[in-house]
Amino acid sequence: MVNITSAAQAAATAYGALIALGGDYTYPLSNLSVQISSFFLPNYTAFSLGEISVSPNASIVAERFISEYTTLRTEGPGTVVKVTDSRVEVVSDQSALCWLTYRISPQQTNLSGWDWTNVYGFRAVEGGLGNGLDGGWEFAVADQEHEEMAKRYPDLA
Repeated sequence: MVNITSAAQAAATAYGALIALGGDYTYPLSNLSVQISSFFLPNYTAFSLGEISVSPNASIVAERFISEYTTLRTEGPGTVVKVTDSRVEVVSDQSALCWLTYRISPQQTNLSGWDWTNVYGFRAVEGGLGNGLDGGWEFAVADQEHEEMAKRYPDLA
């Protein structure tokens, strides 16, 4: 059986590294979206400000990622984002909650960067995932992310 704390922390660390790669505008979003989507389990569910969105498979996650990052790059603050902190709390021998704190550095010089924290539900998967990790995200709560974005970019909220 997998050590759930180590497995969840490994996922948070690897995910953070990929999120940071989104700040490299020369790296193709099509490649990054496939890598990012490998962290999300089937029927991944996102909760934000009372809205619920279900992604039945990795292809949908990848499509949504490309759409979001394209919008952030063309109409928003850009995609220079880093995971600056993470915390894992075990729920069971198969699941954990992961708090990931992000910092965005807007491409517009007149805006200061800001932080937010999302909470992810990590689920261990027997045999692991194709990306080498022992599990992935089955849900997330992203209220802070959307509240902070709406303060600065109400048209994108």
